[in-house]
Amino acid sequence: MNVKKIIIAGLAVNVISFLISPLFFSTSLFGWVFNLEPTNIWKWTPQMSLTSMPAGWLIFLFSVNTALAVFIAFLYAILFKAIPGTGIKKGLVFGLLMYPMSVLIPMFSWYVMMNVAGQAVLYFTLEQLIEILVYGAVIGVIYKEKEFAAKEENQL
Repeated sequence: MNVKKIIIAGLAVNVISFLISPLFFSTSLFGWVFNLEPTNIWKWTPQMSLTSMPAGWLIFLFSVNTALAVFIAFLYAILFKAIPGTGIKKGLVFGLLMYPMSVLIPMFSWYVMMNVAGQAVLYFTLEQLIEILVYGAVIGVIYKEKEFAAKEENQL
């Protein structure tokens, strides 16, 4: 297991997360989801400035997002030999394997247990599929174990 590559992959996922989030939550594209009733469940919406969030909340958000991104890369490293494919394909397969437990189950619980619009749950479920596939692809490109990296080079 290559700890350095795990950390690099996790940090890359973290950066990608903050880069692609505005695409999913921009007011012009998908901000409508935050206007679905009930609207009082959101702590933050795209119509609000990032600076409107308390500094402690932003630090918490960034810290937890970073820790989770590194944890996802760590899970990839643990499962590396069991995931079929190489590179991006291996990462995409990992993303698909992660999706049911990391998104579908929580979103179903969210819908059943909270007073939230079904369209919002559907939107976030689809948005998270795209995100987890992107994260898997990024990790798949970055994380390679020595023996597998050599095999990939020989195949090229």
